[in-house]
Formats: sequence, C-alpha cells, structure tokens
Amino acid sequence: MCHMATRSKETPNPGVLAIVVFLVPLACMNVGAQERLAPIPEAKMTEAQKKAVEEYKLARPSGPNKFWWLYLRIPEVTIPFLRIQEHVHMNSRLGERLTHFGILIAAKQWNQEVVWSLHYDDAIKSGLKVETLKSLAEGRRPEHMAEDEDLLYDFSIELQRNQSVSDATYARALSKFGEEGIADATLIQGEYTLMSMIMNLQRTPTAPDWKPLLSHYPR
Repeated sequence: MCHMATRSKETPNPGVLAIVVFLVPLACMNVGAQERLAPIPEAKMTEAQKKAVEEYKLARPSGPNKFWWLYLRIPEVTIPFLRIQEHVHMNSRLGERLTHFGILIAAKQWNQEVVWSLHYDDAIKSGLKVETLKSLAEGRRPEHMAEDEDLLYDFSIELQRNQSVSDATYARALSKFGEEGIADATLIQGEYTLMSMIMNLQRTPTAPDWKPLLSHYPR
C-alpha cells in the first residue's frame, strides 16, 4: 500500500517539499498501475478460469497474456473472444492489408501503443505504406491511399468519431466490400476498441525496445 509521507518536526526546505509532494502521487500511481488486472496465479484460479486457460492453450500454447487477464475475470467470455480474434486474423473478408489498417485505425483512436506495436510491422509487410501509417499515428488523414484504404479509413473514422456511418460512405463500402466486408470492418473496430480500452485500463506496457509513436493516454 502506498502512503503519503508524514510531516517531520523539522521544517523541510520548501523546494524539497515541493518535489516530494509532486513525486509521491506519481509513485503511488505507478504502483497501482502494476497491479491492474495482473495475471492470476493458478492456485487462485476458479475451476471455470482453469478450464478457460486449458482451452485457450489448445489454440495458443503460450497461454493468455496482456488483455486476456481481464477476460479471465469473466471466464465464460474468454474463448468466444478468442474465436472472434481468430476470425479477424485468419478469415476476414477484407484481406490482410486492410485488416491491419482497420486495426491500426482503432488503435490510433484510443492511442493504444501496444496494439500499434504488435501490428505495425505486419501492416507494412502486408502492403501499407510507411507514410500512410505515419500520418495516421500523427492524427492526420493519410494522403495518396489506395482506393480501398481510403474507403476503409472513411468508414472506420465515421464509425469511431460519429458513432454512425453516413449513407454515402455506407453505399461506397457496400459496393466495394459487400455486406460481409462491412460486417468484418465493423467487427474489427469493435474488437480492437474493446482491446484498446482494456489495455488502456491496464496500462499494459510495450516491449522495452519499442519507441512510442502515438500520443500517450492520460495517466
């Protein structure tokens, strides 16, 4: 537990006192951040949680990490969400390039650095331009996008910022992607918004060697 320093009988240097008053809340906040939805020791898991972990490991032997520890607090939703993620990465009608683009659009809306770091390299390998992702990371509409990227950007940004999609954008998306593609585009924004919310709540750290590219979320 984090405690504030008690007042000494001696009057401290005002400058030192100001530093202490500033740093102690930060120290408390950092300690709290480390404890948010941490991994659950097996000895403390319920039977439902153990069962969810066992089933999860059939698909991913390394076991749950990061945002999955929130799902495991509600073990009955863990595997359904795993199936959604498997669909997005293996069966999305949008294809790999647009799927990664949709994921990164959602990550930027939430300034979620972990999601961005996990998908950035694969997004470039799939055919997205470095300049496109640089603009996206900086909060600017990318220029010189491919037609399908331009359309997915408009669709996703309207959905994220307006909580809706205009008739004109929907008609364009329907013509290009079909109803199944629209469903996948919406699913990506929903899934990665949820994942970003969870990791922002957890304050999930990035890999030590990752240089942040997005604005930081409030601490």
